Formats: sequence, structure tokens, C-alpha cells
Amino acid sequence: MNKIMWKLREKRVAERIRLKFTPDKRKVYEDKVEEIKINPYKGEMKTGPLKGIRVLSFNYQGSTESIAYRVDTKNHSITILYYGTHENFYKRLRNTLTSFQER
Repeated sequence: MNKIMWKLREKRVAERIRLKFTPDKRKVYEDKVEEIKINPYKGEMKTGPLKGIRVLSFNYQGSTESIAYRVDTKNHSITILYYGTHENFYKRLRNTLTSFQER
């Protein structure tokens, strides 16, 4: 069975957030991103204004953390859009997506 090699992209805002993490937290997020590369359909597909975006949520030191991403099957790529804690995650994600569209 041939495995698809997924290309990983990361929006600048997501990269800035990731680089501010402690080394331990960064490692956990990087491990979760590797899981997404292995199975990009692992995250929950969102609907409504976030249609087309998947979110993988997981627990880290007692809080729920999330990674928002898009899967482009045509180009075999995954774009990481946003990282963060569950609190206000979707509001911040929508604001971030709006700023992408304005550029």
C-alpha cells in the first residue's frame, strides 16, 4: 500500500504562537502535528463559518489544546492555521481567518 506523503505548511500566525511555547509544550504540539501528517482526517471537520477546517483537540497539563488545519487533497498538503487552548479558540480562529482573507 502506497502512503501519501503530505506536505506541511504553517501559517505565519501559527508559527509565531508555536515558537512562544515552552520546549515541552512545543514538543507535544509537534508530535500532534506528526499524527495529523499520518492521518490528516483525524481532526473533527467543522461546519458553518469554519467549513473545510479540521480541529484536533487534546489534553495537555489539565487544559484542552487545539490545532486548526486545512487538508488540500489535490496538492497533498496540510496547512496549520492556528494553535491554542480551547478557551475562546474558535473566536480567535475566526478572527485569524478574517485577517487571512483581508490580505
